[in-house]
Amino acid sequence: MEDQSESFVTITKHAISRIKERVGIKNSRGQIDIAENAFRFGVRCDDAVGAERKYIESRIKDEPKYANRDIRLYRDILFVFVHNILITVLPPDKTFCKKLQANRRKKNQSNRDAA
Repeated sequence: MEDQSESFVTITKHAISRIKERVGIKNSRGQIDIAENAFRFGVRCDDAVGAERKYIESRIKDEPKYANRDIRLYRDILFVFVHNILITVLPPDKTFCKKLQANRRKKNQSNRDAA
């Protein structure tokens, strides 16, 4: 089992509180795992398309202090990094989550129809 000192992502105390509050993960291993996965697999604004990109851009516009941060969308939640340090987790937007789920349903349906 990997120990926290081997983790390539550092999590601030504030981010730990936000993970507990907004993601619902209370144990430290789970917090480390989601932070690392968000850093590794999360979608950056520059790589996002469609609704994902609009959502990230709108959150940056609403909160300009995040404009120079590395914001990654992972599991419909925005994780805010500075280099490899997770500084906070922004609460998910319910309207965005509904749009994203609708887009996923359409994409899955078109994939099934093409097969």
